[in-house]
Amino acid sequence: MNKVVLSTVSILSSSATSFATRYAMVTGADSETNQSIAVTQTASYTITFQVNANVGEAWSVLLDLSRVGALTLVTDSNGRASATLGAMSGSVSGGSLSGSLGLGAVGPLPGPGDADQLFSQTSTAAIDGVGTGAPQTVTLNLTWTASATSTTGKGANGAGDEAAIRMGIDSALTGYTADNYPGVGSRTLTNDGQFVSATLVPEPGTMLMMFAGLVGLALFGRRTVE
Repeated sequence: MNKVVLSTVSILSSSATSFATRYAMVTGADSETNQSIAVTQTASYTITFQVNANVGEAWSVLLDLSRVGALTLVTDSNGRASATLGAMSGSVSGGSLSGSLGLGAVGPLPGPGDADQLFSQTSTAAIDGVGTGAPQTVTLNLTWTASATSTTGKGANGAGDEAAIRMGIDSALTGYTADNYPGVGSRTLTNDGQFVSATLVPEPGTMLMMFAGLVGLALFGRRTVE
């Protein structure tokens, strides 16, 4: 019985006026016995940065968000499998949010049979504020769920099929191929994941700057491979 719940975060770039981050994950299930299994992973991570602006000066941080990957099913029994990626939601503190941090759900992708549902979602937003003459802390939180199920069939080979939500991690489990890279759809590890790019946009003639770029990045979740 294989259960896969892996995630990692990384800072792709950081400067005085911009930064980019990546959240990679995989959620998978593969019943190899006559017992069905269901796996759910909750992704929740926080990006914290500071903006330093003169008193009374308006500032804006433009955000580009994307979520790229695939729901993948692989037939290796007479059972079934399914995969679902939940909608992404977000919240901001330390500034006023305009635009959307949300992305829609993907799936469910049901079996039986091999299947690969690609997704490439994007959204844009802005965080606005007014300078105080001291560094202002801004916190961005993003969250969603991913679920994979492997449902048993009948007969001697009553095991379930493989299911995975692939977003940039290969578990490398023996006998489990749904999360492989390139795998179905010839995907690329580095191109899959959830990405956030932020750019500071000052008003003309002001002295705004992103204070120390990305100063905090926290991941809350589970790491399990069985």
